[in-house]
Amino acid sequence: AILVKDNSKACEINTAYIIACIILSTIHSSSLILLILLLVRKLRIRVLYVCLAGAVMIGCFIYFVPASFFSFINIGSFQYQIQNTSISYIGLMERIVMFIIITWVYKTFEKSSEHIEHIQILYKIYFTGFIISIVCFPWGLVSSRLPMVMKAVEVLLFPMLLKGNRMYRQ
Repeated sequence: AILVKDNSKACEINTAYIIACIILSTIHSSSLILLILLLVRKLRIRVLYVCLAGAVMIGCFIYFVPASFFSFINIGSFQYQIQNTSISYIGLMERIVMFIIITWVYKTFEKSSEHIEHIQILYKIYFTGFIISIVCFPWGLVSSRLPMVMKAVEVLLFPMLLKGNRMYRQ
């Protein structure tokens, strides 16, 4: 649904996508995060960098604010997770290093290859998952699980970038 170019079909597919996300949310509420992907397609990458800067500020704010500040969130298991901050430094560093590597390869891909819209959309999805994990970094478990669906795009995106990049074909 995210990769469709034709706007007339996109509306029909977007409706089906929203219904599918709602049905999936009956199995697990974290699938509602997939609704963000409808907006990602329309965003420019520069906007995502601004969102990343905001995510860093929000993540730092969450880290230094007492957990009682978030007592208004009444989502069962999520409320339990936010009561204690437990940063996984190894997990955070892995995400940052992979983001830097994938962004560098993506930037070289943009320069050396013809522009492919599917790759750009996959990169935006990956970028969005990274932003979500940075916002939630004080809560290690939430930070690792909530954007996991979007992190799975990394497995698809990285080989596609390497294959399409003239610099790495040899």
